[in-house]
Amino acid sequence: MTSTEPEFSRFRSLSKTPRFLTKLLLIFLPIAAVFFIMDTPSYLRWDLLREQYYGIVLAIVFASVFLLVPPTKRAARNRMPWYDVILSLLGFGVGLYVAILYPRILWWLGIITPDRIIMSTIAILLILEGARRLTGWVLPILGLLFILYARFAWLAPGVLQGPGIPWDRLVNSLYLDPNAVLGVPMAVSYTHLTLPTKRIV
Repeated sequence: MTSTEPEFSRFRSLSKTPRFLTKLLLIFLPIAAVFFIMDTPSYLRWDLLREQYYGIVLAIVFASVFLLVPPTKRAARNRMPWYDVILSLLGFGVGLYVAILYPRILWWLGIITPDRIIMSTIAILLILEGARRLTGWVLPILGLLFILYARFAWLAPGVLQGPGIPWDRLVNSLYLDPNAVLGVPMAVSYTHLTLPTKRIV
């Protein structure tokens, strides 16, 4: 990509139907942000947790990233590969899982079920892949290193050595605990999500 090309040229040029659906998703993102920032659910007497809103944001972002951003710089930008459609649907499902079920998840957070392990593992892999597509290799590699350290801390030398965390507990905490992905990272990031959508829409 030359310096004279617009910044958004790295995104795919979608056909009419996928482009319309992607625009619809990205337009809904700032609307959802205003809806929750203005504390509209409380006026409507809706009992919605902050994490449920984050789940909506994740569903939109996951779906949009894998529809719009090719896996590599050399990948074709005028067609949609089947695997990106699957990744987009998986990401949308992972977000909705939190948006719909989080009150029950939070109540039984310490009880790890197979569906939580599966959804949390998918979510973490999608986060790493989405970060790679948008920012390059550095951020996902750092994230993966920290995850591997938490899992295999007993292999670390000296003062870095620890007991390690079983995979089921690790992924459950990373994705579903309100102090992990659904905590400060989402609180910081969602306030800036409306800015890049203007360039895509």
